[in-house]
Amino acid sequence: MGTMSKRSTSDFWRLWNQLPPNIQLICLSSVSPGVQIIVSFCVFLGLIWYYPVLAMAYSAWIFYDDSPSRGGWRWRGVEFLRNLWIWRAVGDYFPARLLKTSELRPDRPYVFGYHPHGIMSLGALLNFGTNATGFRHKFPGVDVHVLGAKALFRLPFFREWLLAHGGGSVGRSTCELLLSRGESIMIVVGGARESLEAHPETMVLTIIERKGFVRVALRSGAALVPVLSFGENEIFAQLPNPKGSRLRRLQDGILRWFGYTLPSFWGLGSFPLLCPALGIGSFQYGLIPYRRPMTVVVGEPIDVPHVLDPSPELVDEYHAKYLGALQRMYEESKMSTPRRPGEDIPHLSLI
Repeated sequence: MGTMSKRSTSDFWRLWNQLPPNIQLICLSSVSPGVQIIVSFCVFLGLIWYYPVLAMAYSAWIFYDDSPSRGGWRWRGVEFLRNLWIWRAVGDYFPARLLKTSELRPDRPYVFGYHPHGIMSLGALLNFGTNATGFRHKFPGVDVHVLGAKALFRLPFFREWLLAHGGGSVGRSTCELLLSRGESIMIVVGGARESLEAHPETMVLTIIERKGFVRVALRSGAALVPVLSFGENEIFAQLPNPKGSRLRRLQDGILRWFGYTLPSFWGLGSFPLLCPALGIGSFQYGLIPYRRPMTVVVGEPIDVPHVLDPSPELVDEYHAKYLGALQRMYEESKMSTPRRPGEDIPHLSLI
């Protein structure tokens, strides 16, 4: 049985590699978050037009459902979705790899901090929300939930895709609930504000004043694990938006009023996506990430005491330890991560 399984898997990848690049790109576009969000909205608009009562019922369900605060769906099919072949194809597309630097005990929870945010945090979703790069095999017994902004779980249908892969909202109550169960969480510490700094060949981390994740770890006694992604900022391009520019002021205003922002980004592809396959248009602009190497480094855990009401001084102490570990990871890993010819090593800046 094992031989048959390996043979069929080998045959599948041989056939996949024989597909024209255009067809591969269209298949991969189906799991691009940007494309998924647009398709989800189009389906929802169709639902409103043809079945308005059903659309109203689903809208009510979005606001009633508390699955985001519980870390996503909890049925057995979640593991099946995380192991789908398409995720391995996405991982091979970049290519992406998960670099383990230390063992993680399966009998305790962890607070993973992911850096940088990038445009869409694809590295967090791919490496920890799925098994594309072997997280389950490298860290057996560690059950991790990738948490995101509450606004993501107001998006029709797209929210179900996130929940199906164990995603959840990043509120304090959600974090403490999951950690109390012995499950781990991943927080993209820089948040939406850091996405505005996501430019190729840079690594600007919005973290100096971000201490909530340390406080959550102390209240739960969960070890802190820094995660650094080399390549996250390279998979999309973004319009220049220096601080003080009109574009940046607009983006900051949207963030201030709505809690999320809109980076002016682009990737590979054209619209509609089928045009390149028909020989029409080009792959110059679109919502599919560029094919750039991505190496995600998982650092050593930082043990913290279990303190229900940590003082500001204690939070500052472990926040400083975390920053030190993050900087050491960068120095130790920056030369060993693959880059394209002529591509500079991104300089680490903490703001």
